[in-house]
Amino acid sequence: MSSVCVSCGRQGRAVFTAVRDARYSVAGQWRYVACNGCGLLWIDPMPAANAVSEFYPRAYEAERSHAGRPPRAAGLRATLVRGLTAAYGYWCGRGIRAEATKCIGMLLLHVPPLSTWFPASLMFLPGESVGKLLDVGCGSGWFLRKMRSLGWSVLGLEPDPAAARKAQTEFRVPVIVGDLSTVASELGPFDAITLHHVVEHLRCPLDDFRVIKKMLSPAGRVIVVTPNARSLGFRLFRRDCWHLEAPRHLFLYTAHGLARVASQAGLTPVRTLTITRTAAEVYVRSCQIRATGGRFPWEALPGFWARAAGQAFRLAEEACRLTLAGLGEELVMILEARDR
Repeated sequence: MSSVCVSCGRQGRAVFTAVRDARYSVAGQWRYVACNGCGLLWIDPMPAANAVSEFYPRAYEAERSHAGRPPRAAGLRATLVRGLTAAYGYWCGRGIRAEATKCIGMLLLHVPPLSTWFPASLMFLPGESVGKLLDVGCGSGWFLRKMRSLGWSVLGLEPDPAAARKAQTEFRVPVIVGDLSTVASELGPFDAITLHHVVEHLRCPLDDFRVIKKMLSPAGRVIVVTPNARSLGFRLFRRDCWHLEAPRHLFLYTAHGLARVASQAGLTPVRTLTITRTAAEVYVRSCQIRATGGRFPWEALPGFWARAAGQAFRLAEEACRLTLAGLGEELVMILEARDR
């Protein structure tokens, strides 16, 4: 049994038992344990390393890549994106028109939820921090391509060879096939290391954070985005919450739990927040899971009223997040090396 919390060392208590894979129907049942101290959740017993790959069907990477790839901006939307990008410190040209676009972006960056959603699309990496970037679990590489277009020197790390090939051939970005347990820590130093919905999949997060710290430049930052175990959606749906996603999500983090794990590896949080970007989809998909008794009908497209309810939930969660911190569906943590 792995019933001791990796964050604070306390014994965990079983909160969810006989949990099935609601998305791909991977055979088996799993138990989730929670820490009474920091609120961290984890699968108990922890699956063997050679068994984890069986939890990811071929469709997983295709769906993850498609879901994360941003639509092409055109017209007014493209202008607004340029303005937001310029306001976040990236060059958008010279002249009166460019300055006006930047001023509009600066105004929008103060309007919730754009004030968190847009920085999240760039993993909270402002233009003045441009340097060498490593994206851990880069998938098909769309994020690396975007950041390279903004001036970053990019490299991806991806355990799925098919996804890595797609990144290399379609987006022409450099990718190493492997994970943090196999890549050499001498690969860096990097000015930024990003983990977007990756840390919840790591079997040994403390060891992996130690590797990350070794690859970080003295002034570098680590940016982590992961499902929030204290979100409004998780409080509402519990074992039916889409973010649980057994057995692929080995851990679900609270801000306190993630900070403790990172701190043990020598990384210090400099900013922590939650965002509501995925709240509508979490609500709709969690309702589907609950209504079907645990079978995730991925192919079933939600109807108009379900989508409307999801948007209403997202608005409600944003209002709650602004008044009661920590309720957003995604947890964001920006870390620096403690000895910098």
